[in-house]
Amino acid sequence: MADPEPGERWQVLQGTVRGANKKYSQDRHNVSFVGGDQAVVLVVADGHGSRIHARSHLGAQWAVEAFTRCATPFARRLLEFETEGRNGASWPVLYQEAKAMPRSICRLWRERARIHEANGPSDGTVPAGRIVGVPQLVAYGSTVVGAVVTGHHVVCWRLGDGDIVLMGDGVRHGEDRGGGTLVRLFAEDDDIGDDTDSLCGPEPWYRMRVHGRPLTGLGRHKLILLNTDGLSKSYRDMEGYEAFATDLHERLSSRSVEWAQPRLNSWLERSAGFSGDDTTLVAAYAA
Repeated sequence: MADPEPGERWQVLQGTVRGANKKYSQDRHNVSFVGGDQAVVLVVADGHGSRIHARSHLGAQWAVEAFTRCATPFARRLLEFETEGRNGASWPVLYQEAKAMPRSICRLWRERARIHEANGPSDGTVPAGRIVGVPQLVAYGSTVVGAVVTGHHVVCWRLGDGDIVLMGDGVRHGEDRGGGTLVRLFAEDDDIGDDTDSLCGPEPWYRMRVHGRPLTGLGRHKLILLNTDGLSKSYRDMEGYEAFATDLHERLSSRSVEWAQPRLNSWLERSAGFSGDDTTLVAAYAA
């Protein structure tokens, strides 16, 4: 069997800003490399932040930790699949493993929340009829959006709101895309208003969506971008959000990650000023 073609080498970009008039941010995130710079694990989580979710900043942190703990060994196995040049018949096995991961993520998150609650019960009560969830977990409610990116594949998971965008060379906003690519995953599942799926809900693993695909068709200068919904909510419509993503891709392509990283938080602050929400972005860019 011929040796597999080398995949991309990745650089990462990450930033987070607190929403206006908030004491502290409910967002959490993590970026970690696997196999040197051959694979990246990306994750963002958004604690719900209202009175009945008074401990959601903890829930968001545990969501990030649970996802990273489950996704890291999966990333290693996906790298092995690619570097050993295995045939396409192995991919369905890996994808089934990816589809089973939500149960593990939710189980780890619930264990942390239940231990914390048992050692110090939250003093709030859950208003009847307002929240569908497990009562002892509601205080910790959070979303989670994550991805594993390797040289040849991307696999993504999403529970709740937040965005995942794939981009490649030549992307232009609006009518002229210049032959490039902009794909917003799970767009058909966007939540209406402020309602969203949550880790504190009943059997949330059934609500977590999974998507896997090869990175073919994106061209050069690939960008995989994840963000909490504070960014997309800052714009009147998705066209505005996609314009932000497009501009970021163009700046990375014409400049560098090293140039963009120290400027990222100021760009996010400008956007978050419109939504007033915490805003977090992580990304992997083909070096």
